[in-house]
Amino acid sequence: MTAELTIDFDGDVIDPGDADYETARRTLLASGRPAFVLRPKNVHDVQTGVRFAADAGLRLSVRGGGHAFAGFGTNDGGVVIDLSGLADV
Repeated sequence: MTAELTIDFDGDVIDPGDADYETARRTLLASGRPAFVLRPKNVHDVQTGVRFAADAGLRLSVRGGGHAFAGFGTNDGGVVIDLSGLADV
């Protein structure tokens, strides 16, 4: 499944086996266990990530600043799109 995503995604794809996963999976106030954390480099990557989650039937969370009190910036078993690298868009 990751191979399908990386064909058209230029950003970082972080999964549970990656060294960055422990910090990437959590927000300031919540910690989930998503299948993938995506860090897009551009708008096209965001579109690709959303399509990937929809096509795979995976729950999607979008993380802006990571400070959501309700914990909407992460999930269990789905996809998190972390927009922190797109501050200049």
